[in-house]
Amino acid sequence: MTATLEGFRSRYPEFSSVADDLAQSILDESIAQVGDTWPETLVDAAQMALAAHTMAVEGAGSRNAAAATLGPMTQRKAGAVGVP
Repeated sequence: MTATLEGFRSRYPEFSSVADDLAQSILDESIAQVGDTWPETLVDAAQMALAAHTMAVEGAGSRNAAAATLGPMTQRKAGAVGVP
């Protein structure tokens, strides 16, 4: 089976604001990357999860509106240890 845009939007409503053509393009890329080595029962879920991940990384969707405008990370800190 192959994931559909309708199924993707149902599973990940936070990406409903992404234009259909862009969402379909990213979903198509994900479909191409999730090969036939995946168990048949997980293929659709894996394709949709990869598409959602790609959209999130690119700052698309309602959960990532702020992250898309923040820019690159300039420092990292864990407890008292930090790297500028």
